[in-house]
Amino acid sequence: GTTATAIPPVPEARPPDESERRPFRFIAPAPRLEGDPRAWLDGVRRIEDLGFDTVAFSDHVSGGWVMEPTVAMTAAALATTRLRVLALVLANDLRHPGLVRKSMATLDVLSEGRVELGLGAGWLPADYHALGIPLDPPAVRVGRLEEAVEIVRALDGPDPVSHRGPHYQLGELEGLPRTARPLPLLIGGGGPRILALAGRRADIAGIHPTL
Repeated sequence: GTTATAIPPVPEARPPDESERRPFRFIAPAPRLEGDPRAWLDGVRRIEDLGFDTVAFSDHVSGGWVMEPTVAMTAAALATTRLRVLALVLANDLRHPGLVRKSMATLDVLSEGRVELGLGAGWLPADYHALGIPLDPPAVRVGRLEEAVEIVRALDGPDPVSHRGPHYQLGELEGLPRTARPLPLLIGGGGPRILALAGRRADIAGIHPTL
């Protein structure tokens, strides 16, 4: 004969309570700057009017890329009232982390807390060639990013930062201006070491799959 096996009923899905809910946000890429700056600003305002939470700015100097992201983020923040501005992502090799934190903190204060800082190790050979910067092996670039992240995080604290590392040296650098909370940090990349860094130190992981 045959034996019947009772299949347990599927439990009803339980909606998460308020303590488990996390906001679901929508991010839009920044419009292209093609001639008329007023049209570009109107495009940023339209992103806000459509209900997006954040507008994101990439960081390249080759391939016809027009805008410098920190300046464009400033213009977008001043043209809007609610929209958050995100660097997605700043190439760490192109900027000193002390100046990155200072510029982003300044904009965060002026925009009343609407900045999100994204950092990556840098990857596009054409950018390095255009600026005359050597493209180090991935392990070196990721190690430099790890050190830069530690500096940026330390500058969110109350005390001046002195640092002696393989890539950066700081002497009593003050983390000014002070922000209302530590800058939200996104770390973007696709390798295991970068994603592990994001898991340890970032608020947001920007996952770039590698095939």
